[in-house]
Amino acid sequence: SSGRLTVTAGDDGLKAVKNLTIDGGTINVSKSNEALEALNVTINNGTVTTHSTDDGVNASLDDGLADQNATPSITINGGIVKVYADADGLDSNGNLTITGGTTTVVGPTSVDNGSFDADGTFAITGGSVVGIGSGGMPQTPTTGQGWVQQNVTVKAQDRVKVTDSNDAEVVSLTAEQAASSLFVSTPQVMEGQTYKVVGFLGS
Repeated sequence: SSGRLTVTAGDDGLKAVKNLTIDGGTINVSKSNEALEALNVTINNGTVTTHSTDDGVNASLDDGLADQNATPSITINGGIVKVYADADGLDSNGNLTITGGTTTVVGPTSVDNGSFDADGTFAITGGSVVGIGSGGMPQTPTTGQGWVQQNVTVKAQDRVKVTDSNDAEVVSLTAEQAASSLFVSTPQVMEGQTYKVVGFLGS
């Protein structure tokens, strides 16, 4: 709920069989296979940064869990979450829900993964969400606020900007690695409106 935690792991960074809940503090998983893993992963607040060679945040049934009928879930209600993942960024074998905060997924690097992967409901009802990585398996929300998903050709350190039909900036960022897929969802993105992805200017 507070404090500072740094994890360097040969396998999972932080793992719980059932519930892994982060209410605050500063958490940095600097090295891991999967950074955060549990049946239910919930981030309510804090600053969370993860680096993983597999999935960044994974919600799944543990082999030893008694209730095999439970539904895995990833829920982000607030905080600043930044996920660097070689495979799926946020991977839920059940539901994926984002209601607030700032979430950025840098990855995946492999074409058979996506920034977001949910087997159940994928909902974004609030907050700012960006996914930039490989375009192999992009997944978009089934409900919630507006979003933009676009295939791109981006080199590391290129500037990427999303603007509305009046050329007003919705989001701007510098790509930290080469990418072919961009996802953006903010409360300013409205369904039925036109948006442009522009500014692929290398440094």
